[in-house]
Amino acid sequence: MYDALYFACRDKLLKAPQSGPVRRAIILLTDGDDNMSHVTREEAIDMAQRADVIVYTISTNITGARHAGDKVLERIADATGVTLSFHFSSMM
Repeated sequence: MYDALYFACRDKLLKAPQSGPVRRAIILLTDGDDNMSHVTREEAIDMAQRADVIVYTISTNITGARHAGDKVLERIADATGVTLSFHFSSMM
């Protein structure tokens, strides 16, 4: 998950041409668990900030209980300027 966020920001959004004021956003739909990324959570967040990208997170945790992945998603969203996070279970 961290690699996906990092490379999307670095290779796509940071290099995209701008023709005027633009606000870039990513919607990250995941359980918040990272499996074998080469970059850390903080490196992914730093790249999103450098690319001036806000990351809306949607947790797929349907248990209703707080999961460690939910805290990760909140950290990513908060660090990129999003003031709310979504949980898949609350959307059903």
